Amino acid sequence: MTSKFRIHTFKYLIAAGTSAVSLGMAVLMFYLHEWRGVVMFLLVACLFAWIAVLYGAVITIDRDEIRMSFWGIPIRKNTWNEIKEVGVVGTNIFRAEKGKYTGSRYIYFSTEPMDENERFRLAMKWPPGKMIYLLYTRERVDRIQAIWDNEISSYHAGDIFF
Repeated sequence: MTSKFRIHTFKYLIAAGTSAVSLGMAVLMFYLHEWRGVVMFLLVACLFAWIAVLYGAVITIDRDEIRMSFWGIPIRKNTWNEIKEVGVVGTNIFRAEKGKYTGSRYIYFSTEPMDENERFRLAMKWPPGKMIYLLYTRERVDRIQAIWDNEISSYHAGDIFF
């Protein structure tokens, strides 16, 4: 059973659209010989293109491994033997832990076991640079739990196991 999920479709579409519009504005500024505008809009286009790659990547989960790719270009992969922890983290860590305002919740796949302090740092420095992650939905957790035999950790994610 192979499952494919985009990390966060909404953020991907917004970032890709912003990047495209900024690139168009850079071309217009080039045509008008407004060099500061060209530089500014190119920087904005590059920033949002990077965000589009971060959130537009596709995570492929099967019985052997987890792969992250963007438009078919491999970015990262881990076998299930390399994964030491699967968890859900809420990115709004300054609210009450059991509150319903947990911020965006993401599923992460860590190659190292983590304690509470490491999960806190993970949430503070979101998105993680060396980790595969995707937006939390109940369907995604169910698909992962069908393969992952261990417990799925939770940090400031509210009630994820309803």
